[in-house]
Amino acid sequence: MDQPNNVIPFPRKPLQADEDDYAHRMLLNGVACAWILVVVGSAAWTFEVIATIPKRDCNFSARRPCTSTAQRATPPSFFLSDGVTN
Repeated sequence: MDQPNNVIPFPRKPLQADEDDYAHRMLLNGVACAWILVVVGSAAWTFEVIATIPKRDCNFSARRPCTSTAQRATPPSFFLSDGVTN
């Protein structure tokens, strides 16, 4: 009894696992962690900028002159961590 060429004999030979390239895997893990830090940092910066828009809204509105209660935008508080408390 002849088997056609497209039939795979059963049981098949088990596939051999590739060698584990530990150094390459650790390099890619480091790149992935760095990318996640960049994304999280840029999201935090974006949210901080969006949060300061109401403080600067007078500059973007048609009202002139702006009231004296409008203040300049200050840098985010996490950039001013010198250990001094007021």
